[in-house]
Amino acid sequence: MKAAIIMNMSAGSSTDENKKLIKDEFQKLNVECDFLNFDPEKMAELIKEIDGRGFDVIIPAGGDGTVSAVATELAETDKVMSVLPMGTLNHFAKDIG
Repeated sequence: MKAAIIMNMSAGSSTDENKKLIKDEFQKLNVECDFLNFDPEKMAELIKEIDGRGFDVIIPAGGDGTVSAVATELAETDKVMSVLPMGTLNHFAKDIG
């Protein structure tokens, strides 16, 4: 399985240490992951790029704004989305359990 992890590379939670931890945990599950930069101005372009690279799941890693921006672009597609809560409040992730 191949996962696209969309993360705001300028956010405090996107440290090299956190990215390594995430990658290591996903590898334990036999999931290959690539980190892609979250840019709300270029979400449509990013989703097109992801579509062409054969990812099985798209995972916004951040808070509610990141999740919302990615979900909005994926709403009319058949793409599978999961959530990696790394924001301050993470209301969406808490609401879905």
